[in-house]
Amino acid sequence: MRHWFAGHFVAGSRGGDPEAAAFVRSVADGNETVPTVTVAGKAMVNPSKGRLLEAVRTHAPHLTPGAGRAAGERD
Repeated sequence: MRHWFAGHFVAGSRGGDPEAAAFVRSVADGNETVPTVTVAGKAMVNPSKGRLLEAVRTHAPHLTPGAGRAAGERD
């Protein structure tokens, strides 16, 4: 299992972070559903790629690919 908790990757309940697993259960109706992510404090359980990217663009645009780079500049 994989979970994102407060912007950090943590393993699932088997050998993972118990605090992160408890957080996931608190926002996923008691389930350890993956992926569970938070963006700007808003939890999303198993979001679509589009929903996740829209949340990042809206609430954390500095985390989007290419943020802060000049036009045409690449990694």
